[in-house]
Amino acid sequence: EDSFREKMLKNISAHRGTVPELETRPHAQLAFCIDVRSESFRRHIEAQGSYETFGFAGFFGIPISHQAFDSDQRVSLCPLLLTPDHAVTETPRSGEGAALEKYSSGTRWHQLGRHLFHDLKYHPIGSMMVIDVLGFFFSLGLVGKTLLQKTFRAMTSTIQSGLTHRVPTQISISTPSNPQNPRIGEVNAEGIPDGLSQGFSLTERATFIENGLRAMGLTKNFARLVCLCGHGSETDNNPYYGALDCGACGGAPGDANARVFAAMANEPEVRRILKEKGLPIPDDTWFLPGKHNTTTDRVEFYDLEELPDSHKEDLQALNKDLEEAGAKQALERCHRIPGAPTEISPEQALAHVDKRSCDWANTRPEWGLAGNAAFLIGRRKLTKGLDLGGRVFLHSYDPIADPQGAILEK
Repeated sequence: EDSFREKMLKNISAHRGTVPELETRPHAQLAFCIDVRSESFRRHIEAQGSYETFGFAGFFGIPISHQAFDSDQRVSLCPLLLTPDHAVTETPRSGEGAALEKYSSGTRWHQLGRHLFHDLKYHPIGSMMVIDVLGFFFSLGLVGKTLLQKTFRAMTSTIQSGLTHRVPTQISISTPSNPQNPRIGEVNAEGIPDGLSQGFSLTERATFIENGLRAMGLTKNFARLVCLCGHGSETDNNPYYGALDCGACGGAPGDANARVFAAMANEPEVRRILKEKGLPIPDDTWFLPGKHNTTTDRVEFYDLEELPDSHKEDLQALNKDLEEAGAKQALERCHRIPGAPTEISPEQALAHVDKRSCDWANTRPEWGLAGNAAFLIGRRKLTKGLDLGGRVFLHSYDPIADPQGAILEK
């Protein structure tokens, strides 16, 4: 550990002063989790062009109790040391009645099939019939998932997309006009447990965004696209899957937190308050939520229905560069994964890690946080372009903007 520390500090010292200040407006700015898997991905996307990246805990400073669409369970998306005070719910977008009705119809048939299968499987006589009738279909799945992993996944995805219907959703962030406060042990009309308030007030929304932007040092020279990238993993039959998701979100993916942050930051009223507090955001800056899949090295964006037409070319260029960065990230990770091929192209490496994500015999499709050896809090110019081997947590922090150390203390 001493030798690692001395080598890392020596490299950072030698690197100091070699990164010039970015005078022009960047193509895009991307905020990733402080996770070690983000370190190398940030390095590769920065190498694609005029991009600026930031590191911030993957819940983006907004602890929430989140209920996903068509789910009856709530999940606390925040570090385990915190308790969320605010509840948010993923709901269908307005005007999506036809899509919702198709989805509901498909869901009813799906639920009927599941309940029927469950009842037959546990019935003393029905269980024997199920083996004879459905055994052949289960054997197809066994062979497909074992020998034809990617092909089988593509086939099942095609069948599933044909039988089900996607419903565009949004996450509610505003406080209802007539909130109901339940008694202890009860839930209100919106299904919110006691102790939680539905959504955030305008003042709270502005405060969360101000604290988040100041904490990561993003207070000037905003790009047209500012992307909040939560992260999660994709595995099959993996007992360690929880360890591969975002620790700052309690072992769950952080895309919901990114969507909440972006929705707040795009509100005109929130920006008006921030401007009064000395934090002006340009009118053409758009905050876009996404998720970095740390197993497949791809980035998926959400709430594209709200993206202005003027920013679609910017997103198209960003997606192309993210694909290139993901391929190089995959190749770098292949050199760290035992048994993975190394004498391959970045595109072949991207295909390899994608295959690992659907291999139901692979309990370690990626290493997660294994190998983490340091936590660096500072400006990106200290390490930009420096290869830290995917072993360092990187939290953005500008000490010049924090003379009293209040942000650092938090």
